[in-house]
Amino acid sequence: MPNTYSWQIDAVDAPYTQTNTAPATVTHNEDGTTTTTPGATTTQTACNVHWRCNGTDGTHNASVYATLVTPYTAPAAGVGLALSDVVGWVQTAMGTAGVAAVEANLDSQIAAAAAAPAVAPALAWMVPPVPTLAQVQAGQSEAIVNAAQAALQAVVAGYPDLEVATWPQQYAEAQAYTASSTASTPMLSAIATASGQTVAALAAGVIAKAAAYQAASGAIVGKRIALLAQIAATTTTTAALAINW
Repeated sequence: MPNTYSWQIDAVDAPYTQTNTAPATVTHNEDGTTTTTPGATTTQTACNVHWRCNGTDGTHNASVYATLVTPYTAPAAGVGLALSDVVGWVQTAMGTAGVAAVEANLDSQIAAAAAAPAVAPALAWMVPPVPTLAQVQAGQSEAIVNAAQAALQAVVAGYPDLEVATWPQQYAEAQAYTASSTASTPMLSAIATASGQTVAALAAGVIAKAAAYQAASGAIVGKRIALLAQIAATTTTTAALAINW
């Protein structure tokens, strides 16, 4: 397909008054003298237009960007500049030959890209350094510790943190009550009263839940210890990276 072009305007700077003076005219008189006539001075409102023209053949793309001084015509009050108007200023200032030169530049870029697609060179200083075994082991160990922390938090999910903090006292009172029903159980008694249970039932439940928690958390702690030991024993980064939670 033939190349197509699209013009866009990135910015239009504030307009200003531009003064242009034509070159002086020198007339050679018959008596051998010369007469110099100053060139006419004109003023116009102008602006700097930052324009861009993009070209494509449907697969390869090209772009040309530049800034050009053009005459400025203010839009109607309350109305912004129209893209077509500003593009017209640019193309008029360039002239037919200038527009053709821009399109020829784009054609050349597109042809070059189609003939040999550009491949950015590798930048040696941007290549990330290869991590050492110690660095990989440290990273893997941190990941294991974080995973273990998440697993332990999942075991107590659904319980307020401050309630979890009372578990050791609840467990101690439950053990004491199981050993002797006359043992002092201030916390279990308060919980039983508020929840409508007996201290005996509550103590049994606490001991059962404590056993389940100990089993679950113990398995997690044991897994963490084993995995950290495996990581520490590795002798290659590949082996260290293979050990995950």
